[in-house]
Amino acid sequence: AGGGQESTENANLHQARISIAPTVGGRVVSVGVTELQQVKAGDVLFQVDPEPYRIALAQAEAALNGARIQVEQTKAAYQQALASVKLAQDDAAYLNRELDRQTALSAKGVATPSDVDNARHLAQQAAEKETLAQLNVTTALAALGGNADAPTDAHPAVAAALAELDRAKYNLSVTTVTAPADGVVYQAASFRQGAMLTPGQTVFALVESGDVWVDANFKETQLSDIAVGQPAEVTFDLAPGRHFSGKVEAIGAGTGAEFSLLP
Repeated sequence: AGGGQESTENANLHQARISIAPTVGGRVVSVGVTELQQVKAGDVLFQVDPEPYRIALAQAEAALNGARIQVEQTKAAYQQALASVKLAQDDAAYLNRELDRQTALSAKGVATPSDVDNARHLAQQAAEKETLAQLNVTTALAALGGNADAPTDAHPAVAAALAELDRAKYNLSVTTVTAPADGVVYQAASFRQGAMLTPGQTVFALVESGDVWVDANFKETQLSDIAVGQPAEVTFDLAPGRHFSGKVEAIGAGTGAEFSLLP
């Protein structure tokens, strides 16, 4: 009924109903509630076997450590490659000077042609070694994501391992299923320890005790006198003589029949 102006006998009382389902699958190892039990938000409802998820967490931690070690090894390889380039450059410079010296001595008739050829061969080898050392530097730098000074944990491989670790921690944390709100457990009579569950499988319901509303179906001719925010008085056949105060929260866009599967 609305503010003493209009009334209806076609009304329904509603309470929010939450489907309780595990985020992760597994065997139920403990059940903390029974049918029609009242619970508070945060109370433990049941627990999925956490052992496989503890193992997954340990594996994720090991993978993270391995990724960090690999990045550190790549950083060391990069520094070693830089040192190799410096040595190769020094050798190439020395052997190029030696080639120039042997060429000059050959022009004076002091050095033989074979001495010049040998010096040229050594100088060419030194140049090739310098090129290979530069290539090793480029490869090591690419393996570091192009930035040798970036923190180890910023490397893509380590970042991916950190994400997997977070996933493993989350999966372990949600093996314990808790009540999302105050309410009453419903349809849990057949739920038992040992049941095998899949992620998202509804096992029972929780009817919220703190969120109650009424859907009242008025005639179209009555809606002109009803507005959002108006005070409302509600009575129930179950509680004769009692009156409950409320207010109009919203007016629907159409009738229940209009929005049914077959209007």
